[in-house]
Amino acid sequence: MSKKSDSLLSETAKQEKDMSDISEEIRELKELLEDELITQEEFDAKKSNY
Repeated sequence: MSKKSDSLLSETAKQEKDMSDISEEIRELKELLEDELITQEEFDAKKSNY
């Protein structure tokens, strides 16, 4: 593979990791919401940052 294709694969892996991290953070926020530790407004505001 060329350096360009290696770079593209690396960028794709990074994006997938970032999406996984974002999904996990949103799940954690949802748990806080369900446990009534944050309000719906706080959940919506934090979620919109992603």
